[in-house]
Amino acid sequence: MSSTNSLQSISLSVKNLLYEADGQSSTDNGSTTGNDKLSTAQARVDDVRIQMQENVKRMVDNQSSALDLEDKANNIKNTAFEVQTNARALETEARKRNCRLWALITIIGIAILLYIIIPLATSSDDDEE
Repeated sequence: MSSTNSLQSISLSVKNLLYEADGQSSTDNGSTTGNDKLSTAQARVDDVRIQMQENVKRMVDNQSSALDLEDKANNIKNTAFEVQTNARALETEARKRNCRLWALITIIGIAILLYIIIPLATSSDDDEE
């Protein structure tokens, strides 16, 4: 965006310079006006050169910032992948523990039922005899 603005300002500066040079050359024919035009043109060229150097410096800074952001984004992506992998492993481990817990609860429940049912069944057999 700033490069477009600087190109527009350069274009306007060059157009103004050419317009002023054409306007002054038709009215003045002295050598001093030629030197004035030349020094004015040189000053504008120097201004444009300085502006372009600043734009190039900003562009290089932006590029290095973009590369830093890209590195950070890749690091975040890799970390997110590791977190996702760890979450899957943790979820699997939690399911295994949950299954073991339910199996243990089921076994204990069956044992309690057997503890209650077996004495009742054996006592009914004793009563029949």
